[in-house]
Amino acid sequence: MDQMGGPALVIANGALPSDKVLASLLTENPFILAVDGGADKLLSRGVLPDAVLGDFDSLSTDFPQSVERISAPDQNFTDLDKSIAYLVGHGYETIWIVGATGDRLDHTYGALSTLLKYGQTADIALIDEIGEARVVLGESTFETSIGQTISLMPLSDIPNV
Repeated sequence: MDQMGGPALVIANGALPSDKVLASLLTENPFILAVDGGADKLLSRGVLPDAVLGDFDSLSTDFPQSVERISAPDQNFTDLDKSIAYLVGHGYETIWIVGATGDRLDHTYGALSTLLKYGQTADIALIDEIGEARVVLGESTFETSIGQTISLMPLSDIPNV
């Protein structure tokens, strides 16, 4: 793990975005951390992660042994939560998450909860085929294009602005 502090790409075990979206993230040369069975989905796209983290309950037995495995068996947290905690603890300040939405509503809710939990600690984006979600604190600016949809959803009280 020699890119500490740079961008990290987390591949969860949900619906992955298109090859185009995934390729655009990979151009930034992130550290790629697959979350358990997300490693198999990534491999099916022809990409090998730098490491796999989780309790390995959904990682196939024929996944290459050469990839670093980070055991995180604590069942009090989701594998996604454990992966973000791991990356934040190792100094990553920019974290992109894909494959955390689309398959199951409980996983989507868990991903959004994880985003809220760590969104004040690092710049974390939950990315899918439609767009991205991130925690915004204080004043922020956004690059947009004409016709682009931007949704701002307060998840707590907002002081008068």
